[in-house]
Amino acid sequence: MRYYHILALGLFSLFSSCRMYEDMPCGDQYVSTAITKETQDLHQLLRSSEHGWLLTLVPGTGQYGGLNLSLKFTSDNEVSIFSEESQTPATSSYHFSQNGGIRLTFDTFNEVLHQYSNPQWGLPVAYDGDFDFTVLRVSDDKRTITLRGGHTHGNMYMTRIDEDSKGYFTKITESQLTLKGKALAPIQLGGKEVSISIFGYARQLWVRYDKEQKLLPFAFTDKGLRLLTPFTLGSDSLTTLELNADKTAVSLQGGKQTASLYKGTYDLTEQYTTFSYEGEQTAGSDALALFRQVNETQQSDVYAGTFGNEVYFGRFNAFMPKVSLYFRLPGWLDDTWGNYNMDFTAIYGQPKQFHTTRIIQQDISWLFGHRAYDWYLQSLTSHSPYSIEAIDGDTEHVRISSVASPSTYWMRGNIPVGYAN
Repeated sequence: MRYYHILALGLFSLFSSCRMYEDMPCGDQYVSTAITKETQDLHQLLRSSEHGWLLTLVPGTGQYGGLNLSLKFTSDNEVSIFSEESQTPATSSYHFSQNGGIRLTFDTFNEVLHQYSNPQWGLPVAYDGDFDFTVLRVSDDKRTITLRGGHTHGNMYMTRIDEDSKGYFTKITESQLTLKGKALAPIQLGGKEVSISIFGYARQLWVRYDKEQKLLPFAFTDKGLRLLTPFTLGSDSLTTLELNADKTAVSLQGGKQTASLYKGTYDLTEQYTTFSYEGEQTAGSDALALFRQVNETQQSDVYAGTFGNEVYFGRFNAFMPKVSLYFRLPGWLDDTWGNYNMDFTAIYGQPKQFHTTRIIQQDISWLFGHRAYDWYLQSLTSHSPYSIEAIDGDTEHVRISSVASPSTYWMRGNIPVGYAN
């Protein structure tokens, strides 16, 4: 009897084991098989777009707005990328992998994409951008792929481009050229009057209502711009600004409102001025005291040096606007100009006023002088907006003064002139 029970138990175990394996996935049901099939489908989908894909990259937490990139997937491992800032294509490789979901990684250096994530001297996180993404979903119509940044963890979107990508990006560039540095005629949202100015390089809307001020990140489009997150007041939402046919106004709220574009007398996205801190005849007491303190800070720094008295302010070459200080660092760095990218915009109804904001440092001098330099930049932006006024009896200079502190925070500047290409 004992042997009978042992045999029965063995047959039952064998039968159960067989049933267990019968219930296991097979063929396309295997997880590894399903993943392989899914990546194959993604390869096919990416390559199926004749004109490529539009990726709106959102570095950091949106402080740089959304940056548009064109991605053309030419094979199962090669991609060609250009952007609204760099329209010379760069080719590199990419691959899919499985790590907490299907991941799309651009794994060899691409100067167009990786400039937003690669560390730089004095700037360890660069723009704090992504080059590695988790694929979250593909829309039913196969026109939109939702991605999550591996570093920022923010959601971003790749959308199919339906026309020649160069021509499409030309339209995006035209939107930027038209809108940068402009203000809008006041609009109504949620029963409040709202003032808006456009930082076209920082890709931020400067929004004011009541006593509130906000910077809202956006991305340029072929029709104008769209906010990365809709701005809501009461029952009204602001999502897009779309240019009219002659590009003198924008429509918003689905065409419910129209606001004309406004340009100030001085546009420091296209002009520049220089001012100096040589004494009481060239700067107000607070501005002069601050610049002296900035120099003392640099003189006592690990990298001891000084700043020259002259400052360039605005756009003075073919790149984006900036503030530049002459930097002397004996034994470390040849005399050079330290540059920091800035942006400027108009204020509706105030033709001689402008507002400024910071974007990002540009060069190696930031490594050596960032403590003093940062202090100076904080002062410049915290005292904005500014007014530019003529000086009686002086045909070569203007007075650039803080609207909030015109008697103590001002600089004598050259009359703004346009940059040369």
